[in-house]
Amino acid sequence: MSLTGQGEGIEAGRLDMFMDGAFAFILTLLLIGGESIPDSTDKRLLALGGIPAFAVCFFQIAFFWHGHVRWRKRCHRADATGRWLSLLLVFFAMIFVYPLHMVFSGVFSWLSGDRLPSGFHLVGGAPDMRTLFVCYGLAYACMAGTLALLFLIGPMTNRFNRCYAQP
Repeated sequence: MSLTGQGEGIEAGRLDMFMDGAFAFILTLLLIGGESIPDSTDKRLLALGGIPAFAVCFFQIAFFWHGHVRWRKRCHRADATGRWLSLLLVFFAMIFVYPLHMVFSGVFSWLSGDRLPSGFHLVGGAPDMRTLFVCYGLAYACMAGTLALLFLIGPMTNRFNRCYAQP
């Protein structure tokens, strides 16, 4: 392997490690969204009511992380376009994590008649709900758009089909 290819492999590995760490941090933000560790059985049972919302949020974040993993399997080399789009994906994921949690904790609380508690409560009714869904939708669209760009533009910027070459 040439020094150039070896250098590109190192850069690709660094990008992969950064992305894995960033998504792990984002999932940690989702998990520690509660204010404190429960100190009684009642508080612990109340906290367990948030598991369904956490599960849905976890799988949505993991969906985007896996999308990036799939892209990396197709594009082994690290170029500037792939790096910037990957960083943009992390940026949007960090914005996405709180509206995501708010939406699903509110949905599960509403569906269960407040038996699955939510630390998030809308104060302004329908206008606040619309604002929340707009924030959620924009963040989701930005993440999905960034993944689409990785799959569409990333390979096109690599001449001679370098994205699909063997590592």
